[in-house]
Amino acid sequence: MNVAPDDIEKAACLINSYKSVNHNYLRDDDSYNIWFTVTEENEKKIIETLEEIKSKLAVDDYLFLPSEKTYKIKVGFDLKAGRGGACE
Repeated sequence: MNVAPDDIEKAACLINSYKSVNHNYLRDDDSYNIWFTVTEENEKKIIETLEEIKSKLAVDDYLFLPSEKTYKIKVGFDLKAGRGGACE
């Protein structure tokens, strides 16, 4: 997604609020400056999640690059348990 520089923090907080988002990072790219991965049970749900994020952030476009092969299993750790995060 391409997010205005002043909205980067807000966008990162919103994107990170989705349990299906595994990675989220800022890129030095004029077209798409926030890159993230979404894991859902099927491609339809991934696109629904992306469209929801797009709508909430009021961005015009995103780049969807579906994986062709899974190389690892999903593992999640709650690293903010009991602590207020920057997005709260």
